[in-house]
Amino acid sequence: MVGKGIVIKTDGITATVKVHKSSACGHDCGECRLCSNPEIEVEILNPIGAKVGDTVTIGTDTAKVLKDAFMLYMLPIIGAMVVYALSGVLLDNIALKVISVAMWIAVWFMYMRFYSKRRVTMSSAQEVVNEKN
Repeated sequence: MVGKGIVIKTDGITATVKVHKSSACGHDCGECRLCSNPEIEVEILNPIGAKVGDTVTIGTDTAKVLKDAFMLYMLPIIGAMVVYALSGVLLDNIALKVISVAMWIAVWFMYMRFYSKRRVTMSSAQEVVNEKN
């Protein structure tokens, strides 16, 4: 995935880049009120030494983005179905089945919170400044 932005701050090996969000609907994010903030600031690795005011192209591996999206959205659903099926075999009470699914979802989101914090510190998972424009 690739985007363009303007460097607003640098410190050592990282840069803070202001990126204009693109819209999934095909329109400019500033055109309607659905996008509350059309610009975001991201802190990324800066291996090319971009300076404040430079327009840069940033990117990350698409496979990593898709893997993270799958982990965030699909695995909790699949896991909840598996937990419900297993609890159906082991438990007779519907309330206990629902509680076991709720516990699965709570544990999953605690894991994802830890995982996302860990990913932020791993340089291979971050976006990187690819080139100056």
